[in-house]
Amino acid sequence: MNLSILSKYSQPPYMIIGLDLLNELSGDENLMVINQIFKNINDIEDFIVKHTNYEKFVIIISGNLSSDQLNHLKSYSQIDSIYLFSKSYDANEQLKCIYTKPRNRYCLNTLTKLLKKFWFIFGLAIAMIFAVLFPYLGASGGILHTEYSLKWGCVIIIFFLSGLSLQTNEIATEIFHFRLHIFTQVFNLVFIPLVVFVVCLLLIKLSFNKILIGGIIMMACTTTTISSNVIMTKNAGGNEPAALVNAILGNILGVFVSPALIWLFMLNSHLNILQHEYNIHDYLHVLFNLGLTVIVPLIIGQIIYTIWTEKILWAKTKFHFPELNSLALLILLWSIFCDLFQSGLLNQIKTRDLIIVIALNATFYITFSLLAMFFARLPNIFICGQRTISSDKQPLLLESGDKQKTLIERWRFSREDTIAIMFCAATKTVAKGVPLISAVNSANNQSLAGLFSLPLILYHVEQLILGAIEVNLLQYWLKSK
Repeated sequence: MNLSILSKYSQPPYMIIGLDLLNELSGDENLMVINQIFKNINDIEDFIVKHTNYEKFVIIISGNLSSDQLNHLKSYSQIDSIYLFSKSYDANEQLKCIYTKPRNRYCLNTLTKLLKKFWFIFGLAIAMIFAVLFPYLGASGGILHTEYSLKWGCVIIIFFLSGLSLQTNEIATEIFHFRLHIFTQVFNLVFIPLVVFVVCLLLIKLSFNKILIGGIIMMACTTTTISSNVIMTKNAGGNEPAALVNAILGNILGVFVSPALIWLFMLNSHLNILQHEYNIHDYLHVLFNLGLTVIVPLIIGQIIYTIWTEKILWAKTKFHFPELNSLALLILLWSIFCDLFQSGLLNQIKTRDLIIVIALNATFYITFSLLAMFFARLPNIFICGQRTISSDKQPLLLESGDKQKTLIERWRFSREDTIAIMFCAATKTVAKGVPLISAVNSANNQSLAGLFSLPLILYHVEQLILGAIEVNLLQYWLKSK
């Protein structure tokens, strides 16, 4: 087989790697397409495991492997094909294909990969089906008393596991990056709620469902997520510690800021959706509930992590804390759906209104992500010399010896920081948003909390789907610099 066959594997999603047991792969011009060469099978397996972002690996082997070693390589779902190379053969016979992934297995692996990547969305669909079939099981006041066992218990578990998972030693270098943190929090907790509130005032004039309008406003007032934004930032190659700092900071600030924003907007004379006079005692009651279910478990989890770091890291890997966290969230959402279907309030929502909410959510996420990117990477309209310092942690004030740099150049964040800003600024948390909506709505019929939560739940699903697309786009953007 001619070596030119490798040219079709030279572009993504393929990646060519070599296992050079006979020192024949290095120095050959025809094999320059090999991205990386390894000397033993353990190193190549470690490389495959760590680089899950590559979908298809093509392996060139120089030397002989045992059947067990070869079968073990074939077991990796990312392996597309394996070739055996030998210099002793004629030029047209130096490369021999010894394995190609079967097409039906490839489809099965693709389906499995999709299930693993979007299992939360599939789980959400299953939770909704069970809520439709057995709403009495998970409804408040039912046999499980989910208003306490789940709506409190699951939230406490979620933030306790989050406290155990937060590796705060990684954020020491980022905690004083004030400019990035202030920009991200103002965008997420001030800019987005104000813009969405103006949009909702327009929806009122279009006779849109008032409960859904209230839900959209509550969704906008919640904080950034505490885990998915960090994961997406990491996968896109962004500044992961910066995302982690903003996830923690946002969720602490949100305990105080989010309920205040909700009451400020919802009691507006044009909306007046809550239909209840709130005072400082109601606000303190909400703070107490959120502090008890969010802040306290988070702190306890972090204390335990600090004391027994190695044991917690082992347990996190062994028992899959992130997946347990998401499972607790699914159970919480199931109980919310049960309230919703048991009350029959969903029948009051028109299909047209739900479609509009879905479209609005997608528009909000895409628009706010792009705006965050634009403001973080402001185009320099003044040509005052070439920028010589790439760091974005420099002061905004001009120094006498650096007059060629404009304020815009000093403001602009690095691409890695911009990725963290985009994910932290545009995402909204359903883990804290649902208990927040329940706490704020405690003076009304609790069954309304399900309807109020609906736009937030839909937004969460959409941000997971759009975020996965965004990760791939930002990976290419980062590599293009």
